[in-house]
Amino acid sequence: MLPANLFYDLVDARIAFRVLRKPSSGYQWKDPWKEIEFRVSRAKDGLISLTIEGDKRKLIGSATEILSRLNALIVAADTNGVPLDIDMEEGPTPILDDGKPIDFSIKPEKAMGTSKGFPEIINVRSDIIVGSLPTEKDQISIVQSWINKKFVGMYVMLLDDFATDYTEMTRLSPNALPREFHAMLASKGFERESFISLYGQSELDKARSEADQKQSDWINALTGSRRAPRG
Repeated sequence: MLPANLFYDLVDARIAFRVLRKPSSGYQWKDPWKEIEFRVSRAKDGLISLTIEGDKRKLIGSATEILSRLNALIVAADTNGVPLDIDMEEGPTPILDDGKPIDFSIKPEKAMGTSKGFPEIINVRSDIIVGSLPTEKDQISIVQSWINKKFVGMYVMLLDDFATDYTEMTRLSPNALPREFHAMLASKGFERESFISLYGQSELDKARSEADQKQSDWINALTGSRRAPRG
């Protein structure tokens, strides 16, 4: 996702910018080379606008609101050619799959961006290393991000109950993880040795078992809802 520090640096510098979302292999099938463009205006009178290329509608709000919606749209862009909805009332919603890669570039307005030290193109890569199942009330995920191939952090992200806003909640340090998030990571194969060192193999087994049960419950609910009713 778009790291909050970078977003606010652009907003505070009063720079408008475009976000070009690159389709991820295996997700967008209809037109695998087409980029989706989002446009973020300069801040004016305490507000920012967000638009999607080809759509005349716009979302106007605070920096916090715009960033959360932009992140949700960036994730939701991996669809089979289904148009995005700026209001997130129709069209695709974000799917937080484990291991899902998100690639996009940011293009600040040229004259203003260059004068304030921003490059013409900023490439961002974010990986959802631990996702969240759609049946969970609080859809929390853990994301790692790189800017121009430089690692910039690991973050906890929260998708709201309506699946319209995807918000950066806090940054994590792999060297000193809270137990809850450490368990989430270890259950998926990340930071496993440090988790065992701190809490023991039995706690890792418990975390893995809980993660497997959640996955099984979700699959059963999904397949059950697709079964045709018996007459």
